Amino acid sequence: MKKDQILVVLLITLLCCSIFLASCTSLGDPYAAERKNLASALGVKLSNYPQLGFPVNYFYEVLKPGMSSDEVHKIVIGYKTVFLCDGNREFYYYFSTDDDKADRFLVVYDSRGNLFYKMGEDTNSRELHNSVDDCKPGRFGIE
Repeated sequence: MKKDQILVVLLITLLCCSIFLASCTSLGDPYAAERKNLASALGVKLSNYPQLGFPVNYFYEVLKPGMSSDEVHKIVIGYKTVFLCDGNREFYYYFSTDDDKADRFLVVYDSRGNLFYKMGEDTNSRELHNSVDDCKPGRFGIE
């Protein structure tokens, strides 16, 4: 009888630990499922990028200076919202529309409408201190 009780206690403890670990993992990245879906839509392996660095690292890797805005728009998909600032800067928001929670990616076009500059940040790196208060929803070259 005592062995049965010990076995039951061990099984309950194991179950509780499993539930706890699963909840901690999901708390680490609340957008894990969305990242996985976006990686699938883009046809890339999520494991090729740091967990919290995707999609910012992916876009930084594949977007090249001189690309047309049309080429950029075919690649940069799956965002929550995008803002056009000063007529040539696009701020893409991924997984949230909240500045503090979103992964953001900035694309700047030159006077010919080609990619000039790119920069990204995830929720762990806040390098884009730009505000979108004076921007309007939309993308470059699209009315």
